[in-house]
Amino acid sequence: MVREPVEKDSSWYYFAVSESRAQGAAIQERKHRDKDVSCGCPYLEYDHCMRHRIENNCSLSFFAPSISYFSSVVPQGNRTYTANTPHVAPNLNGFTGDDAFNRVKNEYVFVGITEEFELSIKALEILEPRFFRGASELSAKHKSSERKNETPKDNKVTHTSMSGAVSDTVRKALSEANHEDIILYEKAKRHFWYTISHLLPEEVFYSN
Repeated sequence: MVREPVEKDSSWYYFAVSESRAQGAAIQERKHRDKDVSCGCPYLEYDHCMRHRIENNCSLSFFAPSISYFSSVVPQGNRTYTANTPHVAPNLNGFTGDDAFNRVKNEYVFVGITEEFELSIKALEILEPRFFRGASELSAKHKSSERKNETPKDNKVTHTSMSGAVSDTVRKALSEANHEDIILYEKAKRHFWYTISHLLPEEVFYSN
């Protein structure tokens, strides 16, 4: 699965310090942000934090860019990011979004998108029935309230509430700083819909 990059980065920003995360990791991340006076912005909403980072010439690299997952130049063991390395661009040695998309297209049976989670599950049921038969039914039964790692809207420690949209200014700056990750996502999303149009045409042409 891949996710819209700015939404993914925003989600991580809040989850990293949330009560739903392992408290040791959340506390460690809050301490890290507290110490980083210039770029940590521990008590700001995401958009405000990114504006602050722009003003202070801080790194705007996404915390866990999808491109690094598909890159062979990032060792497998380094693809799970720790709380103490936020917004550090991985060294991809020239590996591009186009390179990553070629992997998506040629080396994976299917790569879904989280914005179309249920549809992605349906596709996996068709493409890999041995592993995913009945997955849609199980997913439907698994209510969001039962997902223990869902980030609470209000954080009583940081006093943030996941409020406010990401402004065009911030989105533009993040897209420029993470250009290759944006390319990967946009191409993967188009490839997703191309695949769905063949597997489940009724979902594309006849659904409301």
